[in-house]
Amino acid sequence: MAAKKLNQSSVPTGFSKVQAESAIAFQSPSKWKDAGLLGRMVQGTLEGRLEKNQFGKCDFKFISTTETTTLDKDGNEKVLPIGSTIIVNETGSLNSKLANVAIGTEVAIDYEGAMKMTSGSFKGKDAHQFSVYIKN
Repeated sequence: MAAKKLNQSSVPTGFSKVQAESAIAFQSPSKWKDAGLLGRMVQGTLEGRLEKNQFGKCDFKFISTTETTTLDKDGNEKVLPIGSTIIVNETGSLNSKLANVAIGTEVAIDYEGAMKMTSGSFKGKDAHQFSVYIKN
């Protein structure tokens, strides 16, 4: 018996087709800082947080809605396709900016470098800076 087609197979308006070669990448603000990179770290849907890692941090998980540039283990830039899983390392400033963003929200996160903290218990340490945008 032939299959009956129920819905259109074209790409729906406002959607992008997920590529078969979707991948996973870990976006480390420290690696971006060391490489002198600034800009869009991820644009995608916030899927939630991971369990605590070996450093006691709960990183953020996204599914990309655009191609994403990342660094491979050797520090080379690599472009990942739409639909890739992107893990962004937790930082204090990113925690505060994503604290009230609901899971399932599409966000864009721009890395803006690091500044030395001038007071508090982490005085002299780098604080990574981000701009976070949510889709209206």
